[in-house]
Amino acid sequence: MNNNQNTAAKIHEVGEEYQRFNQKNHVIMQTLWNEELKDIDAERNKILKEHVQSGKQGYNRFDYAFHHGAMNFIDKIGFGINVPDQSANSWDNFVCSIPYEGAFEDPVETTKVVKKAAMMYGADAVGITKLDRRWVYSEWYDPEKKESFPIRFSDENSAYHQITKPVLMADGTRVLPKAMDTVIVLMFEMNYDRLRYAPTLLAYGETSKVYTDMCKVSMNVAGFINALGFNALPSINCTALNVPLAIDAGLGQIGRHGKVISPTLGSRTRVAKIITDMPLLPDEPIDFGVTEFCDTCKKCARECPSNAISNGKRAKEAVDETGNSHYLRWIIDHKRCYKYWAECGTNCNICLYVCPYNRGYRWTRNVLDLTDDRNTNSNNMIDSLEDIYSLDGLSARSHKYWKKE
Repeated sequence: MNNNQNTAAKIHEVGEEYQRFNQKNHVIMQTLWNEELKDIDAERNKILKEHVQSGKQGYNRFDYAFHHGAMNFIDKIGFGINVPDQSANSWDNFVCSIPYEGAFEDPVETTKVVKKAAMMYGADAVGITKLDRRWVYSEWYDPEKKESFPIRFSDENSAYHQITKPVLMADGTRVLPKAMDTVIVLMFEMNYDRLRYAPTLLAYGETSKVYTDMCKVSMNVAGFINALGFNALPSINCTALNVPLAIDAGLGQIGRHGKVISPTLGSRTRVAKIITDMPLLPDEPIDFGVTEFCDTCKKCARECPSNAISNGKRAKEAVDETGNSHYLRWIIDHKRCYKYWAECGTNCNICLYVCPYNRGYRWTRNVLDLTDDRNTNSNNMIDSLEDIYSLDGLSARSHKYWKKE
């Protein structure tokens, strides 16, 4: 657990009633077993196919090819975006270290080296945190067996005490060694020129492209750590929650839209992580005014086509089982959000695109500082500079993207 004075748990007032989240209840995983969500997902795929086949503006063949090319890479290497222990993100670590004498005596130097390597491989930002076990899923969902199985740590049961490597038990339980108490959190930037076409297929393709980067770089970093003789589990959306880990690792703060906002990358971010037993120095959470700004701004809530983002105050109770309760944040209606995904056939991305933090946090801070009546004047200023285009308006120009030099 992160023992720093300021942690995601403290910032968001995580109560004693808080329980680790069961991955089965995540809205994406529910498309594998919940009949309502399965139908919505089928409709989403149907709509996407129809839009591409009909030549609907914003869904041309080049947009689709861009998306498909990215997903082809992920499928071919066998990386489980939402499922642990697949071929590319295997729990069977290949530790290929060349034996040498001496331990890592300088954690400061080691930490700098690991961060530099991650950036060399292609991450846009890197942070490190001690693992708060509350962010680890209570259970992982097996899409083949259509069942959930526990995720445990080796010090939780005497039967697991001798476990020194991450392992899948015969009963489906996954056990992490207690020494794997460090997380390297990687942040990746989404290209604004493509994201601005949200919610069309070009922006969806940008998401897929960034996911390929996340898979590759997380595998690279895990291999780097393995070569130094340590366990390392590369993970995108499986095993643990990304947002609180990114907060603990000092990479950003949570926005009204439920995503991590970075001081340098804004809302245009995706997060991956590597869980390891390598001794590294943790970073500290940061505060650059996101909570205060999001309290006033509400741009993402106003522009959300499904009204899935709360325009009210922060709260602790989730809308339904797709979210967890007993921690403070703005509430997201995940099912309502996903229903709009079915309408547009993509993953929307509108809330990420319209966020004023994409202009940089100094700009957002200046907006608040320059306005006395913050709720009215700042909103007017933000809307005048960040107006989202209608789907049709965007689509009319999206075909020109491929003609740009």
